[in-house]
Amino acid sequence: MDFFKKMLEKKDSRILVNLFTALAVGTGLILAGNYFEEDKKEETSPMVSAEAEQKEDYAEKTAKELEEILKSVEGVGRIKVMLSLKDEGEQSLAEDVSTEKGSGGSSGEFEKQEQKTLLTGEDLPYITNRSAPRIEGVLISCDGGGSVEVKSALISACSALFGIESNKIQVLKMGGE
Repeated sequence: MDFFKKMLEKKDSRILVNLFTALAVGTGLILAGNYFEEDKKEETSPMVSAEAEQKEDYAEKTAKELEEILKSVEGVGRIKVMLSLKDEGEQSLAEDVSTEKGSGGSSGEFEKQEQKTLLTGEDLPYITNRSAPRIEGVLISCDGGGSVEVKSALISACSALFGIESNKIQVLKMGGE
């Protein structure tokens, strides 16, 4: 504390100016570093955002197709369908496998395999096969949802179509709009 008092009492304030300048520059560098760090966190990989978009498109497209099919069932009337997806599907990546054979001296021969994932020109993995996302649940709202026969027919159709248990399919009676 005495050090600061002495500096303030002196007529020569160069040390004080230099100290405040260093403090201001240091604070500015810390703030700038935090700013750039936040920008890095917000960036998402183009592959991740494309997969999320494909998942949403798949759910919407499949729900529309299901609506078109199910509205032809007797007693259904107006219908809306919502699907929940369990995952984003599976994909197989192209891999290059190289095998190296050699002798291990007294221990005999050995075989070494090395796997490398092949990349596209944009340094993204090359995908050879992609399966559709799996459907976890179905929600159906329709005019005929109050009828036991209509509910049973819709639940059976969805269960057979998506291979999910009937307890993961809910059919509700649509209210007036």
